[in-house]
Amino acid sequence: QVNKVGRLTLPDKALINEFEALFEQIESTYREERRSSEELAINLLERLLIRCFQETPENRVTPIDTRIEEACQYLSRNLSEEVNVEEVARHVCLSPSRLAHLFREQVGVSIVRWREDQRIMRAKLLLQTTPMSVATIGQQVGYDDQLYFSRVFRKRVGVSPTEYRKCATPL
Repeated sequence: QVNKVGRLTLPDKALINEFEALFEQIESTYREERRSSEELAINLLERLLIRCFQETPENRVTPIDTRIEEACQYLSRNLSEEVNVEEVARHVCLSPSRLAHLFREQVGVSIVRWREDQRIMRAKLLLQTTPMSVATIGQQVGYDDQLYFSRVFRKRVGVSPTEYRKCATPL
């Protein structure tokens, strides 16, 4: 089943010109009587389809709110600390509820989930690149209780931190 096949509205003349030029290139390349004309035309068609995908409204990159960027940076700088939503909201001059709403809207997950994702990613990196103990790594990423850290890590990654270290290849 194919969803969302339809029309694409291009918002400005520069994009319209770009797409028209691609269509013209596809047609002229296909009409050339060289051995690879058809393959080259197919490559150009793929390029056109990729540009269509990039220009559909749901795939356009929207700039992230600077307050949300700052919230992410603040959380990253304080990853090993128990920072609550109220502190982050104060830091970025938003109410806690507005911050939570904007964060989920722009990042796609809650603040707590995002912080846990960051902690696990940093733990994985430390497990791959340092000889630090699992307990020390847990503390470095904000888990004072090694057992709790191991439980969260296993739940998110599928293996314990020790097993992950054994299987992970250095960067």
